[in-house]
Amino acid sequence: MLPENVLPVVLSRYFPVISGPADLPLVAALLENSHSEFCACLRTDPEMIAHTCRSGFLPMSEDFTGHDVLLVKSHEQRCVLEPGALHVSRSTRRRARGLTIRIDHDFDSCLETIVNHHPERWLTDRLCDSLRALHREPLAGVRARSAEVYADEVLVAGEIGYTVGSAYTSMSGFHSASGAGSVQLAALGILLEDAGFSFWDLGMVIEYKIDLGSRVWKRGAFLQAYRAARELPTPDLRRSAECGELLERRYSSTG
Repeated sequence: MLPENVLPVVLSRYFPVISGPADLPLVAALLENSHSEFCACLRTDPEMIAHTCRSGFLPMSEDFTGHDVLLVKSHEQRCVLEPGALHVSRSTRRRARGLTIRIDHDFDSCLETIVNHHPERWLTDRLCDSLRALHREPLAGVRARSAEVYADEVLVAGEIGYTVGSAYTSMSGFHSASGAGSVQLAALGILLEDAGFSFWDLGMVIEYKIDLGSRVWKRGAFLQAYRAARELPTPDLRRSAECGELLERRYSSTG
């Protein structure tokens, strides 16, 4: 294990290194100059994670020579779903029958299941501890959230994310039943839209997110919109809904 006082020097060979929340306003410029998407930090405590989220950056973490290192990610391109743009396939609507979505019902179990589902994980133990803390007690307007889908009280899909003002950001998820992940995304998208969120930040560009209706925003445009959204009140999310009924209501008039 490297001595902690040496670690920033070694990390700086790979990423720009910041020391704490006060350096977060520098991240965008540091990344533009380094042509990277990551800055590194030795802090993974709730305060650092909360301010990372509030700044519009995604908190990730990894073990680096025995130390938990925070990777502050700012995507060059980001998928964003705006109100009214959600697209859900007919097959997803059929699979939604009999499933229930619950918000913040069992955050700890959802997080644990996600961690176990991804063996090569960036959700390290310390980052998970900070997310649990931010779920219990929001900080700097940031609250960690879970969206869980159940079939007869069995958790079959879910994700963790966070709310900041009127923006919601997805972090990671899982599904254990065919189609349940698509149902979770569709149902959550409707709940976010119904509640009045400004947009849904889906992170890195992947085809299924485009199919869901998201558009690709460049870093500067995203950060500008995010900073405006974070100053707005956080809408109240509906806590539970039958997925089949939710999707049927949303799409009954459009076919």
